[in-house]
Amino acid sequence: SGGNEFTGSVRDSLANPSWVSKTDFANQGPRLDELNETYEGTLGGRILRDRLWFFTAGRWEDRQTSAQLPLTDIPYVSGREDRRWEGKLTGAITQKHSMIVSYLSSDNSRDNIITFGPVVDLRSLATREEPKTLFGANYSGVLTNNLLIEAQFSRMDHDLTRGSETRDVVEGTLLRDSATGNRMWSPSGCGAICGVKQHDNKSWQAKSSYFLSTASTGNHSLVGGIEEFHQLREDNNFQSGSDFWLHGHIIQNPNDKTQLSWGINEDDGGIEWDPVPALSQTSDFAMRSFFVNDKWELNNRWSFNVGARFDKSFGTNQAGVTTVDDSAISPRLAATFDPTGKGTHRFSATYGRYVAKVEQGPADLTAPAGRYSYYFFEYGGPEINPAGTPFNQLLPIPQVIQQVFAWFNAHGGTSMEPDDVSIPGYTTRFEKSLSSPYMDEITVGYAVTFTDRGFLRADYVDRTWDDFYAIRRTLATGKSTDPSGLTVDQGVIENSQGGLSRDYQAVQLQGSYRPWQRISVGGNYTWSKLRGNVEGESPGGATVLTENPDKPEYTGFAEFNPVGYLLPDMRHRANLWVAYDIPTSHGDFNISLLERYHSALSYSARGTIDVRRGAANGPANGVVNPGYQTVPTNVGYTFGERGGYRVDAISSTDVGLNYALPFSRYRFFIEADLINIFNQQGIEDPDLVDKTVLTRRQANCIQTGNPHRCPAFNPQPGEAPVEGVNWQKGSNFAKPTSGDAYQQPRTYRVSLGVRF
Repeated sequence: SGGNEFTGSVRDSLANPSWVSKTDFANQGPRLDELNETYEGTLGGRILRDRLWFFTAGRWEDRQTSAQLPLTDIPYVSGREDRRWEGKLTGAITQKHSMIVSYLSSDNSRDNIITFGPVVDLRSLATREEPKTLFGANYSGVLTNNLLIEAQFSRMDHDLTRGSETRDVVEGTLLRDSATGNRMWSPSGCGAICGVKQHDNKSWQAKSSYFLSTASTGNHSLVGGIEEFHQLREDNNFQSGSDFWLHGHIIQNPNDKTQLSWGINEDDGGIEWDPVPALSQTSDFAMRSFFVNDKWELNNRWSFNVGARFDKSFGTNQAGVTTVDDSAISPRLAATFDPTGKGTHRFSATYGRYVAKVEQGPADLTAPAGRYSYYFFEYGGPEINPAGTPFNQLLPIPQVIQQVFAWFNAHGGTSMEPDDVSIPGYTTRFEKSLSSPYMDEITVGYAVTFTDRGFLRADYVDRTWDDFYAIRRTLATGKSTDPSGLTVDQGVIENSQGGLSRDYQAVQLQGSYRPWQRISVGGNYTWSKLRGNVEGESPGGATVLTENPDKPEYTGFAEFNPVGYLLPDMRHRANLWVAYDIPTSHGDFNISLLERYHSALSYSARGTIDVRRGAANGPANGVVNPGYQTVPTNVGYTFGERGGYRVDAISSTDVGLNYALPFSRYRFFIEADLINIFNQQGIEDPDLVDKTVLTRRQANCIQTGNPHRCPAFNPQPGEAPVEGVNWQKGSNFAKPTSGDAYQQPRTYRVSLGVRF
């Protein structure tokens, strides 16, 4: 915040992709040898002594990073540019009243990034522009010796562009592999040509604090107030430059796998059309909260914390329609017992309910503005680039796209009857406004301090989530007709509890000890378990709506959404460290050692099946349409247990070296980090391993020891599929798709600068 003396710092952080060792990933490309520098500086001081102070900060970063595409292993360079500036004024209006005003601007851009999904060619890389500004103001005042009041306001403006920069139907159409989900030819999304996305927010808060001391009930620190948060979004969610995706199969040159082509047939072919029917009118989802809390110290043995929040959620979607109008009460209770009254031993217990703000995705899902409609048309034209065709005889990709659209347009184009459809405001509706999901947490703990040099603490944590976002689509939820006259099945977006779960239990241990003045040691350990059938978020951070149920005649089997270990489940995590200070007449040295370990993360073997009776890929005893307008052509199925597969347990040894040289009022410093000094090579990220599962829906699913295609099966009567007969893992199942699947390899980095 600045002060009467002028102080500041200048830092230069150095990194180089060539200072990062290669992982064990096969065919990894060379590391770029490029020195990346990040300059940072701060300066603070007085404008008026004892009355008005300033603080400024800046960051200037230009970074080039080596990267490699999955599947094809094509190396490329990803660039990042960040220009960040901050200014702050702190003023003492009087001795008892103060004001702070701050402004931050960040101009961030990245080149050659993957917008969404696994991409396999350089054409699919895009530029991401992301400028942000943040304004904040805070007032605090002391009215009496016991009463303090505070008020604050903030506003963030966040613009975003990313994706394809052409609307051309050939150049801007994304190509997708139906079996693997890999993408090529054009980036996901649409960039500046489709307009800037705005992800803004604003908030304000007012609260008062009162201190009360009584002889009979002890000391009370009372806090009460109100706050309001608004999430504002103008996001026209175009899915590609042309609004089309084509589904087929990616073809790789057997002699040079960096050379790709693409083909399509009736088994794997489809045309996906994702128009945005109307532009966004800016959504506004908000939460207004009233809160009160009493931090109560009864005596030197007992203390309590008693509080509650009342949260009122409200808001309108991008079409200006109210979809959120809900309220919830969240209690917060805690007790601490000190049996000796000296702080040596402490027992604690807490209970709290934590209510989330209503998320943009579910609350906005019915908006016909800003969101895209989804139409899927099965391809019924001639096979293009069939399997076995010599690579040099394949039809070029632009001609493939032109021939697919020629067939599509000859059969009616977008006016054809779709095989699957999702239209905001028509395929989904609200029967009542959404509620805020919540999580209940209970903790019990014990802490002990020994001598004046160490402490140990142990806690048990139990968390349970509820009121999940879900879509219920049954015969009872009915049908609707869109403005073009298309009749569609309609689902209800709601909060659901039945059959859904997400539960977390953990034991947490932590401690530190300073055996000598210059040496300190510490560590922490967590045993935990996360189970359920609601992931909550996708790997990209988007909120996931659980289909509960979704046309249960087709999905009403346990393997559609089984209970098991969820993606973030990690059984063990441990960190141990030691630090050693070495003061000398030539400067101060510090050496620290950190040992990290965590057990393996989980993933599942999940594929898609066709359960329609009479379908080419469906079982003979499959489901007969009971009256839906459209029926699912593919249904998710988890083979084996949810979370039944694991990547590697990860361990790493890191070293930090620090040196500081005081000189008058200046302090020069050098800081160096050596990450994973033994270059341990574990596969850490399950999102970046191949999880391809083949069923009869894929033509290359061939029975083990049998030249015939895998037969279909019906999961409804409990018919268990057999691996090698009804399904099989892809040839690269469980193998990493890129070097980023591995833990961070041996890495060197260094910073140097001066503080004054």
